[in-house]
Amino acid sequence: MTGQNLIVRNTNHLKRHHGKALGEAISLWANATTDVESQRRVDLIRDKSKVVSEFFVFAEVAPNDVQPNHVKDWQLDLENQLVEIVIKENGKKVSKMRPRGLTYGTIYGMITKVSSFYKWLIERGPDELRILIASNPVDLARPKAPEPYQSESLKSLSDKAMRELIIYMRSRADTGDLVAMRDYAIFLHYAATGRRRAEVIRLKWKDLEFNGAMICRYKVKGGEYQIRVIDDWRVKDAMMDYLKACDRLDSMEDESRLWVSHRNSTLEAGAPLTSHGFVKNMKRYAAKVGIDDFHLHQIRHTVARKANEESGSLSAVQELLGHKSLATTRIYVERIGIRKDGFSSGLLDAWGVDGQLDNKNFGDA
Repeated sequence: MTGQNLIVRNTNHLKRHHGKALGEAISLWANATTDVESQRRVDLIRDKSKVVSEFFVFAEVAPNDVQPNHVKDWQLDLENQLVEIVIKENGKKVSKMRPRGLTYGTIYGMITKVSSFYKWLIERGPDELRILIASNPVDLARPKAPEPYQSESLKSLSDKAMRELIIYMRSRADTGDLVAMRDYAIFLHYAATGRRRAEVIRLKWKDLEFNGAMICRYKVKGGEYQIRVIDDWRVKDAMMDYLKACDRLDSMEDESRLWVSHRNSTLEAGAPLTSHGFVKNMKRYAAKVGIDDFHLHQIRHTVARKANEESGSLSAVQELLGHKSLATTRIYVERIGIRKDGFSSGLLDAWGVDGQLDNKNFGDA
């Protein structure tokens, strides 16, 4: 299947070639290795299962016959894959091929999932498969891990882009649209705090206290909790405006989620909002102001950049982001920050550079 660069992946193909046991093992692994408290648990299990299934469909060998070269060939295929898209030309639907466009970090993550599956299979997998696996074939073929915070998609936004995004989202919220009001309130929370997306999306009413400022209790990585004060009234007001508009404020209880879905922007409150659903909306808002390929984590990076520029203190940025290690914050800031120019004017002044050069004085040299 290498060299053709076409994605032909489905569960029936997997079962037909490798039997029911492998499909069930992949499902068991995905369930066992996914956080039970994650709001995106269903999506994560589906995505992880799809990736590992895709690998075995590509390799076309049984799990115990997979070799490091299968992993390397899959990586090469992923780097060069084409996908079929259907577009309209002159009113007619036309099929065309385009690059799948997977980043190095995404491909590394896909290969890591296959490695995770083999590790689980060797340690805790079903006996009928576990006894056949002698070693993890990914160990000898895993590519070098990407440098953290180097992805193009995770660059911080400019101040101009942030202003335009906020203005657009505010204009949508001012129409009284419940979804827009909710999304604007959530976005302001991110923009004012730099919290990770799950930390804000998971907030419950019991996680908030009001004592002049708003005090938030976030569940962070590792299951621990961090308490932060948000002094700015705009974050609280946007949240309260949303809760009042959807007629939920007076009925909020300790376990009530702050953010819920709204069918067609009606007052009817649905299930707790997922980060996936919010991100889909954010991509649409961002596209409206010319921000292509928006990723929510860019807001955290933008907050980190701006905080570092304003304070010049790594420890202050560390406290803001909730990093346990100052070294992590240093890498974070160095990779996403914009270096300020403190020398060019002084250097050129020292060397007597004065005004524009007159090109007419230099002939054709």
